[in-house]
Amino acid sequence: MVDGTINASGGVVDLGGAQVRHESGVVITLKRLLVEPSYVILEFSAANGSSDEVALAGDTNQGIILEVDDPAVTMTYQAPSVNETLELSSGEVLEAEIVFLGVLPDNASTMDITFNPGPELDGDVAEPTIEATGFPIAADGG
Repeated sequence: MVDGTINASGGVVDLGGAQVRHESGVVITLKRLLVEPSYVILEFSAANGSSDEVALAGDTNQGIILEVDDPAVTMTYQAPSVNETLELSSGEVLEAEIVFLGVLPDNASTMDITFNPGPELDGDVAEPTIEATGFPIAADGG
């Protein structure tokens, strides 16, 4: 269940542990969206059920895209200083809080998250494109 009240000055949206499963074996569990005046934090976990190492944000400039109201507002992923590409070894589970810079509109109603939106780069680490789309978010009083 998605529950919460948010507006541009802040709030929390419980994403209810919604899961997105990718054919590669990666499972992403969305937990909460924390809204601040100039950024948003997404809390999630990712489990790598594949036999390969994977990166969830392979291209750190566009590694993850958060779009609000399809795609009226695109928020910019701010890579962490450690594990910038959010790499997971086979069998590893990652608990993460990632930051998106930008202002969430007061009238925001849905969000889409895309991990690795661009083409997979050549390299030793798999970069599957994983999409979680159409999540409702309560805005400006619910």
